[in-house]
Amino acid sequence: MANWPSQKLKGESQVLPRVCPNCLREANVELRYGYKGLKGWLTNTTYYQSFLYCEPCADQVMAQRKLGLFRFWFCVLGFFGGLIAFAFAADTKEHSVLPLLAPIAVIAVLVAGYRLIRSIKRKKSPKRDDQAVWGIAAVYYGSGLDMSSSIFRAARPEWLAALVAANPDKVDDDTFQKVVGRAKPTADPNGPFGGGQPAEPAAEAREPQAASPFGG
Repeated sequence: MANWPSQKLKGESQVLPRVCPNCLREANVELRYGYKGLKGWLTNTTYYQSFLYCEPCADQVMAQRKLGLFRFWFCVLGFFGGLIAFAFAADTKEHSVLPLLAPIAVIAVLVAGYRLIRSIKRKKSPKRDDQAVWGIAAVYYGSGLDMSSSIFRAARPEWLAALVAANPDKVDDDTFQKVVGRAKPTADPNGPFGGGQPAEPAAEAREPQAASPFGG
């Protein structure tokens, strides 16, 4: 995600295009999730935002979020399990290597279990040829240095272009021309591509929230 293209928009409320950020199909499922990134880890903040996905891609996002929950608990079990295994093995006088091998064995079993669960979930809903990634394909990265803008990152630059096209008043003329590939309209378009489609409700104003172990 750190290498995905990004786009800054003015303000804290944007119109969401009905385009799936992963496969660019029509999106009809709204999902809300958080993302931290390097800035989030440094500030102990998770940035939440709602996104629209098509149904198959939404299922993958939900599966990825469940994997994140599994990963958290596996880390907790690995930490405490390793400590307990070390404590028990340290009482064994006959084999001095046990205190080192026991926690490694516990962690290895947990890692193998997590990889097995991840493999099962990915085989159940494999990545399609028209998808950019498996799982989450767009994130909200908080505000810029001026604290009056919003930064989005996406696996597909085409989705960022649709986002800019749906919010022409949030960028300057040059940015609109560069990202969308056409001149900025003089009036706000009715749809994400300016084709007279009904506008989507504006996204909620986002406030940074305290980091959670379940956050993206």
